[in-house]
Amino acid sequence: METVFDLLTPETVPAYIEVGTRSYKAHYVHLWEDQDPTPYLETSFIPKVVIKELNDPNCHNYLVKFQGANVGILKLTINQGWGNWEAEDTLYLHRIYLLEKATGRHIGKAVLDHTENLALHLKKKMIWLETMKKGKAKNFYQKHGYEIIGASHITLPRVLHEEKEMWVMGKPI
Repeated sequence: METVFDLLTPETVPAYIEVGTRSYKAHYVHLWEDQDPTPYLETSFIPKVVIKELNDPNCHNYLVKFQGANVGILKLTINQGWGNWEAEDTLYLHRIYLLEKATGRHIGKAVLDHTENLALHLKKKMIWLETMKKGKAKNFYQKHGYEIIGASHITLPRVLHEEKEMWVMGKPI
């Protein structure tokens, strides 16, 4: 069965929040003091924030489904530049979070394929993203044609100092 991408609707906001929160906690609590990611969750997975994103035409949020079940989320910012790249030329892959049961099933590749197809449709010249310097995600993105194009860091409070550093990665389209 194929991976399905359901664009967020008012009715699916609770499911998006639930899956996003669960998948984030499954993979990223180690980044936070006392393993408490509340500062991030409150900027990403509360109704007020998600509804604002839902109403923003520059933001596309998806529930990722596999075999009929919600297994992850995807957030894309349609026009957001980076470095010398203009906003209208780039698509920002803001967030891919998959539940642990969804890892290793080629769902991540399907998410990247979906993102690239949308970028082609929108006539973008590059997709860019940020990923932790530590961890496996960088290798996953490199395997799929993304290259390191810069660096950034997490600015939210309570992130462990040694976990703040991120790579900016891009893929020409």
